[in-house]
Amino acid sequence: MTNSWRFARRGTFWSAAAVLALCLWSSGAPSVLYPVYAAEWELPAVVTTSVFAAYPLALLLVLLVFGGLSDAIGRRRAMLLGVGLIAVAAAVFALAPNVGWLFAGRVLQGVGTGFALGAASAALVENNPGKNPRTPSILTTVSTAAGLTLALVLSGVLAQFAPLPLVLSFAVLFVLSTVAFVAVWRTPDDAPGRAAPDAVANAVAGVPTPDAVAGVAAPAQDTVEGVAGVAVPDAAAGVPTPGVAAPGVVAGEAARVPDAAAGVAAPAPDAVAAVPEPAPDAASEVSGTVDDGRPGRLSVPRGIRLAFAAAAASVATAYSVGAIFLSLGAQMARDLTGTSDFVVIGGLLGISSIAIGVTALFLGRLPSHTAILIGAVLSLASLAVMALAAAAGSIVLLLVWCVVGGIAYSFAFTGGLGLVNRTAPARHRGATLSLLYLCSYLFQALTAVGAGALATAIGLGAAVDLAAPLVGVLAVLAGAFAAADLLTARRVRSREAAIAVEVPVAG
Repeated sequence: MTNSWRFARRGTFWSAAAVLALCLWSSGAPSVLYPVYAAEWELPAVVTTSVFAAYPLALLLVLLVFGGLSDAIGRRRAMLLGVGLIAVAAAVFALAPNVGWLFAGRVLQGVGTGFALGAASAALVENNPGKNPRTPSILTTVSTAAGLTLALVLSGVLAQFAPLPLVLSFAVLFVLSTVAFVAVWRTPDDAPGRAAPDAVANAVAGVPTPDAVAGVAAPAQDTVEGVAGVAVPDAAAGVPTPGVAAPGVVAGEAARVPDAAAGVAAPAPDAVAAVPEPAPDAASEVSGTVDDGRPGRLSVPRGIRLAFAAAAASVATAYSVGAIFLSLGAQMARDLTGTSDFVVIGGLLGISSIAIGVTALFLGRLPSHTAILIGAVLSLASLAVMALAAAAGSIVLLLVWCVVGGIAYSFAFTGGLGLVNRTAPARHRGATLSLLYLCSYLFQALTAVGAGALATAIGLGAAVDLAAPLVGVLAVLAGAFAAADLLTARRVRSREAAIAVEVPVAG
């Protein structure tokens, strides 16, 4: 493909956003239809929730084995592989004659999402055309919420009014997957082996070489008060940016920002062409061994481990609440409303994802730590409302849960993702994001299977009563880790300030 047919930076950015929306559309497409499958094939709740859980479990395996694949082969190729598998999964669902095909379809969806999700998230960060460094994490939340909302509402409408309700939803998904595949195909080839030959042509076409491929440091994904004296949003809240330089530093200069745990030096965004990548030993494997510097390995950089723990717990909280919502939400809506109208059921479930997307639009200036803390509190509140709705059989409380739960999800997910986006080194960003999703989907799978087994054994209301406090523990951990990271960062900043004051006196 010639460069004239390739998207520039902005086109690549929106193509990645479309892939994120597709991933969540794929995940949510069967949710409204689970009661239909259960009725036609006489499936108990534990089977339908296990079908749901096959998705995150397959995704977990992909992230564990291939989590850093996009760092090695490029974001574009990883997204193409993932979107292609999502299209195949849609065909499997559309043709499914029995529950075995549903498991196969969910596994393919999980594998495809595993390849595409981390790559698309990293592509947003590296091709951000705007000046707001939080835009990628916000758009990730909005895109995924939009994909989920449209999947739930459209599935409900097609199931209620159109023929072949178990086919048409997935036919639409197949068409959308094809469109997304073509869009990603038109983005520049960012594979490491191809980046150098294309560099001159891309520069002429206005297409920047991705940071992870070119081997230069990425611009800050969040900002803080730097040594250069530039006041930025997080500084007002007292939130340091580990390993990230403040914007506005004179080109070619290196700014040093106190790292939250290790005092890692970071290059100024304006000086990326002159600043080398961090040393390979700056990151360590999850097991604690030293990273060998090869991109593509799942690792947590030493300086951001506490921040990563806060982010992972926050996103895992959002995903665990989402697991209950997507695997049992249709059954709850059906039981509490006493209706079999799929438009009503899909609309109720869609309200939550609408709340997610709308809330994310207002989080552009909110520091990541603050978003995590608010998300933790709201998640606890939403879990309490969920338990009350199931116990009282109240449609009003169910509606409140959909709204409060959606708002909580948006704060928790956007805050956690934003914290990782701005702290992960560019050459390990894909792997770090994949590790974040791996942790989150693990808890989602455990929550879905556990809640389904409980619902089958003791009933839906009792299952929700037991699941709510267990998920609440994750929310408490997210808030605790975020608070600890803030306190650590403030101590580091105070120590650096004290050293800065003492230096002139000593001279």
